[in-house]
Amino acid sequence: MNKPVRLDSAAERELVAAQAFYEERAGMGAEFIAAIREAARRVARRSHSFPLARGVSFNLGVRRCPVRRFPYALFFIERSDEILVIAVAHDRRRPGYWRRR
Repeated sequence: MNKPVRLDSAAERELVAAQAFYEERAGMGAEFIAAIREAARRVARRSHSFPLARGVSFNLGVRRCPVRRFPYALFFIERSDEILVIAVAHDRRRPGYWRRR
């Protein structure tokens, strides 16, 4: 059974900012949101198939799911009752900034 995927407040803010950026500059805000939703569905279906995030303690179990068509990734932790996305992070801007979370 798939666990629900939830974004924490920081990840939600990142998602809103990135969506606004893509909408304002390229009219692609809806496409970005669709790609994020598709990545979240992949995570819900097979969370353990994604690699552990680099630069984070193995014990924390933070994994990375790339977002198709966009230079973003979802960083998430699987809990007993949900999958918590802790970052919607750009692949090249400010690498690893989210690790403090």
